[in-house]
Amino acid sequence: MKSAGVPSLLLMEHAAEAIASAVAAYSPKRVLTVAGYGNNGADGLAASRLLKAEGIISDILLIGDRTHASSEWKVQWDICKAAEIDFYTSVDDIRVAGMSYDLIIDALLGIGSSRDLKDDHLLAVGMINRSKEEHGAKVISVDIPTGLHPDTGRILGDAVKADETVTFFRLKSGLLLNKGRSFTGKISVVDPIPLSGIKQIFSADANGNEQDNALIMNSVDDNDLQQALERDKTGNKATFGKLLCICGCSAMPGACILNARAALRAGVGMVKILSDNNNRDLLISDVPEAMFSSYNNIADVELESAIAWSDCIVIGCGLGTDPEAVDLFHRTLIIADRLSKSVVIDADGLNILSKDISQLKGLGTTVVLTPHPGEWRRLFPEYGNGYNDPDTVRTLARKYKCIIAAKDATTVISDGNEVFLNTSGNDGMATAGSGDVLAGIVGAFLASDNKDRAGLKTALAVYLHGAAGNEASVNNGNVSLTASSIIDELHTVILSKCNT
Repeated sequence: MKSAGVPSLLLMEHAAEAIASAVAAYSPKRVLTVAGYGNNGADGLAASRLLKAEGIISDILLIGDRTHASSEWKVQWDICKAAEIDFYTSVDDIRVAGMSYDLIIDALLGIGSSRDLKDDHLLAVGMINRSKEEHGAKVISVDIPTGLHPDTGRILGDAVKADETVTFFRLKSGLLLNKGRSFTGKISVVDPIPLSGIKQIFSADANGNEQDNALIMNSVDDNDLQQALERDKTGNKATFGKLLCICGCSAMPGACILNARAALRAGVGMVKILSDNNNRDLLISDVPEAMFSSYNNIADVELESAIAWSDCIVIGCGLGTDPEAVDLFHRTLIIADRLSKSVVIDADGLNILSKDISQLKGLGTTVVLTPHPGEWRRLFPEYGNGYNDPDTVRTLARKYKCIIAAKDATTVISDGNEVFLNTSGNDGMATAGSGDVLAGIVGAFLASDNKDRAGLKTALAVYLHGAAGNEASVNNGNVSLTASSIIDELHTVILSKCNT
């Protein structure tokens, strides 16, 4: 990791202080640091020394080949010996000694490991996980849980299941992608050298070094969201954005309700719904703040008037794929492009688009696609295995001149240049209607300012959606979480986290 000229041992001391602070929060009496011989292990040794100085019994288990010890590791080892810290050199030593620990620090390999674990490393991971499962030991991983690929989140044979991961400088993509989230526990980012602007997500080469030509990934957080939600105190409902929701066939009116309610809760000034005429009474009753018009047999002049009124269009949620829906979809794209209106395409809109996605290449306006894995495979059948791959998402966004938010446990967002990995949300949000809610929030963000960094605005909308889902989980549990409960908590996030 490049350190802007700051001595590595000073950075290591800051890292060790952060690890020791995280450990102290669990109030353990006995701590075992499982350390390798690289700088990740050196961080662990330094933390072990700080813990002993605070009166906590702190032992060390060394795993690996000492001939590969880094110079920083050797310095930390000399200090630990002077501090008379007890150490072991094999998992069997721990077993024979009959030692048990309240907390284990996983400082084995860090981000330098990209190959499957073998031999002693595999045994050490098994021992850590057994201590957690059978004896209730808490586990804190340093930088990334051992056995988790730092870039992809792939499991390298086996992986430490941490209660908390203390990572440095910036998030690592492997903490978020694929199975990563299942192994990291709480993630704490410690930045000894504060980075300005949006948080970048680190991608490493096989030796744990940052790559000059690596795909740079970003994330957003509460502070970014707060800035995005700042409002003009002299604004009005028109300046806060006008959103047109084209959604809801007669069999799926709920999609309209979720779309519109989410957009309104996310701060858009006005919403107009174009839906099947059979939905009129329900929508007027359930979303009284929104205006309603029927799309049945709508003439071009009426459709153009509705689109011209708007700042952004959300199309596709519950729309259906019958000939009328297909015709309406294509006419909307043509008119929106001519009038330079942003378009968010979700659900059935994506299914219709999948028949000829090449039409996006001819559009000049901002288009956002929000596919889940099934919709992704229909849109990009030749890239079916690249759904969760940030580089693939960026490549396709660039190819089709659009923004893609590939929805998953960690949603990947790209405008073809920037890439964002979302850090909010939970598995309870994998529920019917959650995507309709997200589409409404994205539409609200783009309607408020559809010319300024639409990729970033999409990432912020995804983050707000996940943050509201986390609040809904607290109040409902993941099993009972519903799309409506996500909407109900949008104001909680905006009030408590964003203070606006």
